[in-house]
Amino acid sequence: MECPWKKPWVVLMGAIALIQLYGSINSHGCFTEEKRSLLEFKAAYSNDSLLPSWMDGPNNNCCDWERVTCHPSSGRVIHLSLYALYKLGSLPDDNGEYDCDGSPTLNGTMFLSFRELRTLNLSYNCFGEFISKPGTL
Repeated sequence: MECPWKKPWVVLMGAIALIQLYGSINSHGCFTEEKRSLLEFKAAYSNDSLLPSWMDGPNNNCCDWERVTCHPSSGRVIHLSLYALYKLGSLPDDNGEYDCDGSPTLNGTMFLSFRELRTLNLSYNCFGEFISKPGTL
């Protein structure tokens, strides 16, 4: 009797099944480094009332959070809509600008963990400065 594993189509079907299983695990999860960066952003620049779905926990998937869109296959964050989360002044001045004196510095390195990020919307926020590399302004 011939062993079924010697038939190439059986091996191919098994490999396809494993690839699909691995892909579905990633797409239903949240990459730890991306989740950590999102929670770091929330702690530094926002609050629970503006981002209530952003909660830490083993079963909390950041791909399901508001303002976050993940790629359906890879499970990586591809779009972040972080507009209007932090404003120091409550009303704009005559030029339509907000008073950002005393607002926090935005550390751009926290976005380095998002390997597939395509769009990042930070409009209508107040950031005093922008740091792109540690130790520089």
